[in-house]
Amino acid sequence: PVSVDISCQGGEVIDCFGGIKVISSPGHSPGSLSFFQGEKKIIFTGDALSGVPQLKLPPRLGCADYREALASVQRIAELDFDICLFGHGAPLTKEASQAVRGLLKTD
Repeated sequence: PVSVDISCQGGEVIDCFGGIKVISSPGHSPGSLSFFQGEKKIIFTGDALSGVPQLKLPPRLGCADYREALASVQRIAELDFDICLFGHGAPLTKEASQAVRGLLKTD
């Protein structure tokens, strides 16, 4: 067990690394969060997106609420980032936000 020192719901900015914006990204599991560092244009999506074997939406069967998962991906796609880090899989390191937006067009 670990102690929670900062409880977040989404929308908060954590004062570290120049500011990390907390993005609510439920769907895979309730209460899931993603973290965006705007200056460096990096997002950590956790399980909101998958990088296995390449960029893809979270698996429908692995989601507590697939509609909510797609809405979370849409929120992520509205951000401008170059690097996308996943809970699983290799990171995207070039034009990552464009790739995520393209992924939504194919679903």
